[in-house]
Amino acid sequence: MPPPGANDPGDDPRPAGQRVAERTEHAAGAASRVQIGGSGRWAELTEGPGPERIRILAFHGGGGVDGEPSMLAPFARLLARPGVRVIAASYRTLNRDGAGLDDMRADAAAALHWAATGLEPEARLFVLGASFGGFLALDAVLNAEAWIAFRPAGLILLNPVVHTGAEGFCNRVLTAGHGGLSPVERFADSPLRGRLRLFVAHGTADEVVPLSESRRLSRHWAPGRCEVHAVEGAGHGFFNRAPHDATMADAIASFVEGPAPASRDLLPAGTRIAYGIGAQKAGTSWLYDYLSTHPEVCVPELKELHYFDVLHAPSERGHVRNRVRWMREAADLAPEVPGEDLLKCLQKIGLRQRQLMIYARRPGDHGGYMDYMTAAHSGQPVLCDITPSYAILDPEGFKEMDAIGDARFIFMLREPVDRLWSQIRMLVRSEKPGLGDAEYEAACADHARRMQAEGRLGTVHRVDYERTVRALEAAVPPERILYAFHRPLMIQSTADEICDFLGISRRPLPETPGKRGRTAALPEDVEKMMIDALKPQYAFAMQRFGDAVPRDWHKRLARGVQRRLPLLRKPAEGPNIAFLHIPKTAGQTITAEVRRVVGERAFSPVRTHAQAEPDAQMPPGYRFYAGHIDWVDLETIPEPRFAFTVLRDPKERIASFYFYLQREAKKLSEAELATGERTNMRMVLTNSIDDYFFGGPKGWQRFIHDHYDNFYCTYLVTRRIRGSEQVKDMDADALATAAIEAAQVLDGIYSVDDLSPLETDLNRVLGKPVKLVGNYRNAGPEAKQAKRWDALVALFENPKNVHRLESFVEADILLMQRLGLPS
Repeated sequence: MPPPGANDPGDDPRPAGQRVAERTEHAAGAASRVQIGGSGRWAELTEGPGPERIRILAFHGGGGVDGEPSMLAPFARLLARPGVRVIAASYRTLNRDGAGLDDMRADAAAALHWAATGLEPEARLFVLGASFGGFLALDAVLNAEAWIAFRPAGLILLNPVVHTGAEGFCNRVLTAGHGGLSPVERFADSPLRGRLRLFVAHGTADEVVPLSESRRLSRHWAPGRCEVHAVEGAGHGFFNRAPHDATMADAIASFVEGPAPASRDLLPAGTRIAYGIGAQKAGTSWLYDYLSTHPEVCVPELKELHYFDVLHAPSERGHVRNRVRWMREAADLAPEVPGEDLLKCLQKIGLRQRQLMIYARRPGDHGGYMDYMTAAHSGQPVLCDITPSYAILDPEGFKEMDAIGDARFIFMLREPVDRLWSQIRMLVRSEKPGLGDAEYEAACADHARRMQAEGRLGTVHRVDYERTVRALEAAVPPERILYAFHRPLMIQSTADEICDFLGISRRPLPETPGKRGRTAALPEDVEKMMIDALKPQYAFAMQRFGDAVPRDWHKRLARGVQRRLPLLRKPAEGPNIAFLHIPKTAGQTITAEVRRVVGERAFSPVRTHAQAEPDAQMPPGYRFYAGHIDWVDLETIPEPRFAFTVLRDPKERIASFYFYLQREAKKLSEAELATGERTNMRMVLTNSIDDYFFGGPKGWQRFIHDHYDNFYCTYLVTRRIRGSEQVKDMDADALATAAIEAAQVLDGIYSVDDLSPLETDLNRVLGKPVKLVGNYRNAGPEAKQAKRWDALVALFENPKNVHRLESFVEADILLMQRLGLPS
């Protein structure tokens, strides 16, 4: 091996003065010797001016036969720029110390431990190895404890020995038979590849270690995390000779001073990370227990890591304080004599230390977190962090989580009243242990009433489903989000859905259900308070998730509606009227006139489909039912019954609906637009018309189809406001035919273009006059404008979207033609 310290000025074509000036511009002073442990080993320290920001631990070459740190002294002086310290470590060699390979590896490991443990948290550590020193650098990192191995920010390898297997590097120290130590093989599946950056420089004319071996190693790294400098015509040890010494020093300086790389490559190759972000008391413990037994999932020893919430929410910093306090308490209890009790205390201290190390990095560096997450990783395709309080994060927090790598987000939603009551029971159980059943139930109810009195019942931040969903979807693509609904007994289909989403094999649920918390009966008055306070959460979920919302949500909300209904001792006299009000079809006019005649007391309070379950939207005891409601229970309304609906040109209805929403949205404040009930108005105001109708996540597209896509036919066939999923596979002709058949149970279908037939029929049925013709209410400033469809399509930028929107009226036009109505 050529002596790496030979700097031959004859190889440099530049004038001598220029060479000296350039090579000494950043040169540090003479190296000092420091003790670094490991069989009395030492290192030469070369310091640049200023506080230490970057530490480079360097291992010299020499094949393990000879060599010493001074071989790197000239190059170390070029590297030691402001804030940079170069530590050229010594290790025992064959000729000088009679050492074997294991001795050298032990010295390198001790040097790495010393360099990592003595470093300020905000400083970065890089490990440099030249020639045989490259082998030692790689070996030390591969063999170190996880928290040591992940401390370096990167590796710097200069014509390194990386292949010790068959046909690889071989000498008196690295003899044949050491293929099992070959770094190029060991890094093939090491999680360190996703954490460490790599800088490799190698000469194309190297006759000691071929350039191809460095290229082979570098292929284990993602392109964005690896730099390979192939120096044309350079031989072994080129970096220590002009002109390449200054060039390489500049390249390495750029590498170590550069910004921390995007953390998307932090994950081990072929691995994704799954986050369970809540909600609190919504089944996250079940999720953790289920995934922790799955052989394809690696979960940490601690369920709730509280990493990203601590980074982004000052209110969550108490988790750090608690872990520090627990570690101190364990240390205070440690006995001063050897034995098992001491071991147990040390294990507790070690546990808390590991949990605290996730925070011991500078901003943007998630290495400590990944150390912890991968400590038990052994090739599983999924890492898992389930921390319910992540639900409080804003979009920036979710973006940082998503940047870790191939991420998946699971948000579990529980029926709001059940969830809040479960949380209250948990708090009371924690604050007042030992209560009897009656005392416990009373304490829980009192806690809820205090929350109501203080205005906190409906404002628990970490379980505001609407806020979390909106923040998450602003940061993460919809295909990487799964919304799962909690049930009292989790079902296999939910587990299968989660497994499919994570890309892992399905596994049966355990036969024994997870343990449940202490129960307490929910008083009726407390339930009513909760329903009223949480009504926006119900409204948002039903609007956002439609039919996916479980029936227990609808049942709970229906109970709240029923409790507010006036008690009718007997049905109101006279015929019963059911008006199936389709938006923007003169509904306000018709409803107001019928309501005037029958009286307020006879008008059902269920006015929208989100107020009750589909089969509870026509409660008994009323005479007039009207609104944007499902009509699956029409036949439960007693005879005599008059049921009808009103249609209009479907193109004009879509245009009128769109412009109405746009007009009304402009009247609202930002706070009002941010609520779940105003999602449609917010979307129409903040999106182009192309994106409003044909952009957005899957849930939004479902909403668009429910409210616009051949709505007349869909409403008649399914009897639901949001029924598009049930008819999505029917062509226009089949859908129109089915709608005609479904409409046979109605007493009339009228056109908004001529309400005189309806006016006549209502006068006959009610026995009192109503006035509809010329009596338009809430019609808007464009009520008499005939062609709002033309104005609507003129707004589209993509002509293909106009054709797509036209498909939204094909079946409805056929329906109206077959009914003999103008379209």
